[in-house]
Amino acid sequence: MSLRDVSNTKKLGGVEMFLKWIVQNLVTFVRSGMNWSNKLRELLDEELLDRVFVVEASLRL
Repeated sequence: MSLRDVSNTKKLGGVEMFLKWIVQNLVTFVRSGMNWSNKLRELLDEELLDRVFVVEASLRL
């Protein structure tokens, strides 16, 4: 949502519109951070599993 979208809301005053815009952008930022965190965790889990398999294979040799 852009600042222009928020300013189109006639029911809210200037300060309330600005605060609403900030909160909505913070929510978007936090959600995107959570998505990145989950993706990084998945990549780390895959990397750790790959290393475990390599170690197991080398121990069997």
